[in-house]
Amino acid sequence: MKKTVSVIAFLAAALSVKAQNIAPRDNYLWDIDYYNPSVVMKSNGVYADFYARYDINPIKNADVNPLDISAETYVVRDDHHWQASLAHDGLSYFDAAAFSVAYSHLFNFGANKQHSFSVGGRVTLGYGRIDFSKLDYGQTGYKIMVRPDLDLGVEYRYKFFHTGFAVKNILSLPLKDDGMTYFRYPRAYIWHMLFDLNVRDKVKFIPYFALGVNQNIFIDAGLGMCFLRVCRFNYSFHGPTISHNFGLGFDIAKRLHIGAGYCFSPTHRTSGVTMRLSVKIAE
Repeated sequence: MKKTVSVIAFLAAALSVKAQNIAPRDNYLWDIDYYNPSVVMKSNGVYADFYARYDINPIKNADVNPLDISAETYVVRDDHHWQASLAHDGLSYFDAAAFSVAYSHLFNFGANKQHSFSVGGRVTLGYGRIDFSKLDYGQTGYKIMVRPDLDLGVEYRYKFFHTGFAVKNILSLPLKDDGMTYFRYPRAYIWHMLFDLNVRDKVKFIPYFALGVNQNIFIDAGLGMCFLRVCRFNYSFHGPTISHNFGLGFDIAKRLHIGAGYCFSPTHRTSGVTMRLSVKIAE
């Protein structure tokens, strides 16, 4: 009974806050390709990206100030886009790593190719390590479990208007031991809409809205801005967690992007910072 109560209590806390975002990615606009593998936000080239999130005030039952990291590489060639990533995230007794490969294809059509349609998918192979000693019901030791999964997405664009739909964690396989489910990444359905508006080629505004179902209905809405093609700023609001996210980034010599973000939820009293680095290593 104590075993069951401990697991249920942790899952209730984790799924209500962190898993509401499906993963430790708070800036939906900057990480839209993570949620929808059909979307590509980079120009032609080969890129190496690094991402890290540090929880200043983590959710209840999480590790003390957990650090989530990922390393990614992108190859963008006109209508073909490949991406591979190695990521790690952890919550209390659950420690996970995952390797994923994604591909998307862009179809242009209509006069002057004003219309486009892209379709993409991601295959993930991860493992989860359960630390029984952190569950506080008298057991010790570890259990390693394999977790394959799949994401699919589509996006349609007409001039400056974009809209897309994705299903994340399609398999959503539970990590079980002796009949008990210890963790699972819930299946999510996500629809987004955004406008890519240029003002005299010096300022770009990107208002966006996302609506999804991930156990509960959630929304993510905000505004991205780019000044002189060098400085980027983003604000977003996420519900029902009532969290706010701010991001600031700079493009240097068209080959290097450095960004940082801060998110907080006054309702849940959680906060965290993110850092990102993107290097264009080849044309």
